Amino acid sequence: MKHRIAFGLFFISMVLCLVMAGCRSYHVSLLSVGNSTATPSSVVQAPEDYKGKESFQRTEASRELTVSFDGTEYTGTYRDSSRAKGSMTVLDHYEVDGPTRLVFSVDSSNRKLAAVILRVDSGAELELPMLGTDETEAKAREYASMWVSLSEYELTESSVRKGKSHADYYYYRFCKKACGIETTDGVDVLISDRGVLHYMETIGLGWVDQHQAELKAFPLSAAVKAAEKASGLSSPTVGVRRFGISAAGKVFLIVTFSGTGNEALMELAVTAD
Repeated sequence: MKHRIAFGLFFISMVLCLVMAGCRSYHVSLLSVGNSTATPSSVVQAPEDYKGKESFQRTEASRELTVSFDGTEYTGTYRDSSRAKGSMTVLDHYEVDGPTRLVFSVDSSNRKLAAVILRVDSGAELELPMLGTDETEAKAREYASMWVSLSEYELTESSVRKGKSHADYYYYRFCKKACGIETTDGVDVLISDRGVLHYMETIGLGWVDQHQAELKAFPLSAAVKAAEKASGLSSPTVGVRRFGISAAGKVFLIVTFSGTGNEALMELAVTAD
C-alpha cells in the first residue's frame, strides 16, 4: 500500500512538472536582422536600448567619469551610448584626451568598466618585432588574465584580420560556458601581430556563477522552438546559441538563425517566464 501511495505521489508530481513546463510562456526580442526579408512574428517590442541604430544619447549618463585600467586612472568625457552586441546591456562610451588617447565603455547599470579601445600610433607599432601565432595567443591570454582566471574561461573563438599597409590583427574570445553552451560572460581581446593591445571588452563578468540554478533549469529546446516560430523565417537553420543576462538579472538565450553559407539572417533573444 505504501509503495502504491509513493508511486501515486511521484506520478502526480511528474504530471505537474510537465504541465508547468508546458504552460511556460516565452518572450522573443529582436536583436538584429541580417540579409533577410522576413518579418518576425509574435516578437515583443525590442529592448529599450535597441533603436535600429548604432548609437544614441542617454541623458542619465554622467558627463564625466573616471575608471582604472592596467594600473592607471583615466577620466573621460561622455560621447554616446549603444547596446552591446548580442546582449541587452547598454554601454556608455567615454573619450579620453591626452598623451594616451583611448575610449572606454562602462555598463550603464553599474558603471563597471566593460571595454577599452586604445588609439595606437601605427608607425611606431610597425617598428616593433612581429610575433608568431603562438606568441600572439600567449599575449592575448596575458591580457585576458588581467580580468579573469583562464582556468575557468576557455578560448572559444579566434580569427585574424589581415592588414594591408599596417599590422595584422588577431581576435580572441575567452568565455565561461553553462550547460555546454557559450555565454556572454567573457573577455574579447584584439591585438596586433606586434603584441599591442587595441581593444578589450568584458561584459557581465561573473554572472554565470551567480545564476547556475536558472541556467540549469532553462528550457533550452522549447526556447529555440519559440524563437524559430517567431522569426517568420521559412525552415531556418539554428546557428549560434548563447546564454546572456539582462540588466534586470534575467537569463535569456540568444539564438542566431543562418541561411545558405552560414549567412546570418536574424538574431533573437528569448526569455522564459
